[in-house]
Amino acid sequence: VFILLFLDYRNFIHLGSARVFREAAFQLLTDPQTVQSLEESLDVKFISTDVYDAIHREIGYIQKKVQEKQGEIAEKEKEIDGYRLEAKPIVEEFDELIVKANE
Repeated sequence: VFILLFLDYRNFIHLGSARVFREAAFQLLTDPQTVQSLEESLDVKFISTDVYDAIHREIGYIQKKVQEKQGEIAEKEKEIDGYRLEAKPIVEEFDELIVKANE
């Protein structure tokens, strides 16, 4: 059946019923209710290429922003580690003074 449809589509043979079948299938697949039913049953959403491209561009933009923020976070973590190293002797001295004060 598919071979006959393909041959008719390429105009090697001419089948009226194949053309009618193709046109009916096209009409069926362009019907909004059919598309909605397919989306619900397949759990997918059909979108146009323009919408897909816009979504794809937005995702790329957001990925770049995430990478930038991850770099900033890494810098801040290094800065915090430096502060912790600076504070460690002060905290130890404070703890010693508390122990001496409680004796």
